[in-house]
Amino acid sequence: MISALRYLLVACLLSASVARAQGAPADARLELGVDTPSVQIETRRPGRNFISLPDLEYRFVISARCATNMTPTSLLLSVADSRRSLLASEIPADGELEIELGIPAGQLAPIALERFCVTAAGDADETGESEQPESDTGRSMHIPAVVSASASLLCASAESARMVYASQPLDVELVCTAPETPGVSGTGISED
Repeated sequence: MISALRYLLVACLLSASVARAQGAPADARLELGVDTPSVQIETRRPGRNFISLPDLEYRFVISARCATNMTPTSLLLSVADSRRSLLASEIPADGELEIELGIPAGQLAPIALERFCVTAAGDADETGESEQPESDTGRSMHIPAVVSASASLLCASAESARMVYASQPLDVELVCTAPETPGVSGTGISED
């Protein structure tokens, strides 16, 4: 699984979702590739349009290279209030590294969603069955740019130092699941 994830992340690195460093010397670069975590959310009642995300775990593939006459001194990756800092000794010679960074739920703003993963609007009878179709159970929704990652690479030589920057919006995939409620059955999928 990790091997497959690594190839997927490398493919992301080569795709259009790669963030290119700007304002750096031509042979210096800092690129971020990142996976999209999948989060299961339970169906909610109509009228509840905000979803609070749980802790999210992002896996980054980073390509960090300094100009020819410079060497990497440090690398900083930050998302919301979470950050990971690497010293020169922790940056591989080829500049390719993988970093996992967890973002606590308290650092993530709620997401406003209408008509996704909402229970049927009708009242349930004694058996727990609703007259209207069930909710979006099993459907998923891709939410772009939930939060943003920023990275900086400090490159230095005997004469000077230079910072290379990159940023990347981070997405999340929401998957609707039925709540575990005794006595309620059915997992129909409604198409809006």
